[in-house]
Amino acid sequence: MRKEQEIFTQVNVQNVPVSAGILDKLEQEVMNESVFREYIRELLTEAAQGLTEFEKRGYYIAIEDSGDAFEIKLYDFDPEGSDPGTPQVTSPGGTESKFPDKALGLISAAKFGTGLGLCLDAFQITWSSVEESGWGPLLYDLAMELATNKGSGLISDRASVSYEANDVWEYYLANRGDVEPVQLDDMEDRLTPGDYDDNCEQTRHYETGIKGGTFWDEDNSETPWDPYGKDVLLKSPLTKMYRWKGSSNIAAIKSVGRWVEL
Repeated sequence: MRKEQEIFTQVNVQNVPVSAGILDKLEQEVMNESVFREYIRELLTEAAQGLTEFEKRGYYIAIEDSGDAFEIKLYDFDPEGSDPGTPQVTSPGGTESKFPDKALGLISAAKFGTGLGLCLDAFQITWSSVEESGWGPLLYDLAMELATNKGSGLISDRASVSYEANDVWEYYLANRGDVEPVQLDDMEDRLTPGDYDDNCEQTRHYETGIKGGTFWDEDNSETPWDPYGKDVLLKSPLTKMYRWKGSSNIAAIKSVGRWVEL
């Protein structure tokens, strides 16, 4: 007989009995979440070996850079001279994009003017995806290094961040000594009054909150910004700009002739 894990009691917080079926479902959801997060942690730890495996496999990085926006793609073939694929309006090159199809992964970032705050002139992630697991961290590292080289840094999407992306930013904040997190303020200038350069849209991140269930609703008068919202702003990995301060991955890729500017 299977031994039941003692994760949930038989009554809820209102002392109302809960059926065994609901308990089993909740237990499975917790176990699935645990497995998922362990999987994400495994992917993130692959970043340190990314360049070694990148060179071993003969991969290439292609970049399209229009100044205030850029897109980086990972290929298992030389994209230079290859026929361009389907034009992507969302890419820096617009309908004139020169990227070939069949990329293994991509990441794009852009500046959005003052509508979302000055955000220390940071580049905001606009899209990221990988077809082959394990290469996301390297693409994030390259985007951060490029944004830093341009004089600013990298921030998360201000509107929506997936669970996978949230774990990437959390890992940067807690575990990466080659990355510098820089605290941002919110659009109401609450944290550093009078300094508008670091003001950045944070509404979504206040609502999402941090692990442990802490979040802040600015429309709730019973939870003032200080201490509730301030705690989220200071602790969330999504309320920071990140600068690259490690050795240059871009220079390493260029040195083996695998960095292609389209």
